[in-house]
Amino acid sequence: MRFPLLNLRWCALLLALTTAGCATRGPVPPVAPAQSAAEISRTPFFPQDAYQCGPAALATLLGASGVEVAPEALVSEVYIPARKGSLQAEMLGAARKRGRVPVQLPTGPGAFEALAEALRADQPVLVMQNIGLKMLPAWHYAVVVGVDTSSQNVTLRSGTEPRLRTPFKAFAKSWAASDTWGVTLHPPDAPPPWAALEDWMQTVAVWSRTAPAAAAVAAEAATRRWPDHPAPWLAAGNARYADEDVAGAVQAFRHAQALRPSVGGAHNLAIILASNGCFDAADDALQAVDAAQARHPAMLSARDRVRSLSTQVAARDCPF
Repeated sequence: MRFPLLNLRWCALLLALTTAGCATRGPVPPVAPAQSAAEISRTPFFPQDAYQCGPAALATLLGASGVEVAPEALVSEVYIPARKGSLQAEMLGAARKRGRVPVQLPTGPGAFEALAEALRADQPVLVMQNIGLKMLPAWHYAVVVGVDTSSQNVTLRSGTEPRLRTPFKAFAKSWAASDTWGVTLHPPDAPPPWAALEDWMQTVAVWSRTAPAAAAVAAEAATRRWPDHPAPWLAAGNARYADEDVAGAVQAFRHAQALRPSVGGAHNLAIILASNGCFDAADDALQAVDAAQARHPAMLSARDRVRSLSTQVAARDCPF
């Protein structure tokens, strides 16, 4: 008998996930990087149509990540005619739909160095700029493909320019207006060194509803990249259980609980153990949470299910 597990809301609670958006504080100009990053010449180029820098820039970045798509195929997903532009959330959603994890670069004064690090790792960066005035902004997406500290220039795929060279100072000012919003795209099995856990797990949570197979790959990659955080193990446990790998799910949930006991982990682990006749182990899982969590509705539900299962499933030596 299989029971539904608690979903990745519990990972979100552990991580306190936040949504990306436009700047909510004053712009902080980034500091120029210490080292150059050679131009990534393989990056494709799509000249934009009027106002449609979003589809063109996203097609450029997707192409560089190995996903070939024409800007025209992205227009209906990311371009909002009333705004004559594209919102960041739609851009990230379209990338996820095509099997890529969007990873935001660190913001603030160190953003330039983070951008150069990505480029040195052969990863072009989608950026958002204000190429207008502070009081009359003109928001624009471009893709950074190179940084040259000797000439103090940044090279971009931008608008109708395949190699737009822009001085550091001018680029830094335009980029800071978006709170130095910059994104790289990655396959689900390869989180980059600059990825933040909450950023990666946000895509895992989305994919758990829309692309379970990709979510499973990304969750397992997260357990390798962040082995000491419980959230990836919770996500991996859910994915393994959905794939009918019960022993693997138990292992993942136990690992998560050892790192940080939580309602989600205790609930899922107890239900799986009880459904396999491991009632002592299920009770141990429920007892692992603190007193404050013990009265949580999900915990009360888990206790009820364990009691119900004890009348339906024969107790046995636990195989896990």
